[in-house]
Amino acid sequence: MQNGLLLRADIHSLFDLGLMSVDPATMTVVIAAGLVGTTYGALAGAALSLPLDARKRPSLDALAKHFEWSDINANAAARRVADPSQPT
Repeated sequence: MQNGLLLRADIHSLFDLGLMSVDPATMTVVIAAGLVGTTYGALAGAALSLPLDARKRPSLDALAKHFEWSDINANAAARRVADPSQPT
């Protein structure tokens, strides 16, 4: 599969709704503020497990577009709650 992410059904729904994304700069999971304090909050900051073969990795461009579309990047508060060492 090219440019794909294998996601559990509930996480796939959150991804499609823009409530969860991947920061293309760090390849880590980011979540919307509304998910902080839920069971999904534990996923914030989790690193993607990437294939060794770079050709099989998700497209950085596609991840960047989703990240921008989701507007989670404007919500640094969710990341700070998950990882207080994150800058504001």
